[in-house]
Amino acid sequence: MDYNSSLNNFVMYLQVGAGNGVTGIGWDVVLQTLHPSSLISDIRVQITDSTGLGGFGLVPGLADQSPGGPSSYDSDGQILKLADYSIPHVIAMGDGLIRLEFFDNYDDAVGVADGQWVSGSLFLQTYVPIPNTSAVSLLAIAGIAGLGRRRPRF
Repeated sequence: MDYNSSLNNFVMYLQVGAGNGVTGIGWDVVLQTLHPSSLISDIRVQITDSTGLGGFGLVPGLADQSPGGPSSYDSDGQILKLADYSIPHVIAMGDGLIRLEFFDNYDDAVGVADGQWVSGSLFLQTYVPIPNTSAVSLLAIAGIAGLGRRRPRF
């Protein structure tokens, strides 16, 4: 799937913090096709790190093989955990950004938008990695040892 091929795609970045990741997603959105041969099931968002590589795609209207709308789609108020669907977490790089690119899977009409995200919300569940407790213990011991060496001797 080449989702970078159209200038009609909309890209946005979310700051989640360096090393933090996306582990789940939920949605409550309204989608609409604009071109007669475009289908609701073609309207997607790709969620990646800031480079645009890897990640996963979300197709809220996957089961709707018809044109038209505006139509509502939601995750039934649930945040779906990526691991439950064997989807790897998206980890933010050093810049701390997660990239979202909204697009239509098939470019039915070159140069114009085929479909649109009319309104709604995406919910991203994120996590902050917790340092390994043994590593934290080693740092604490090293800090205490360092303090002991700094005491002036009289």
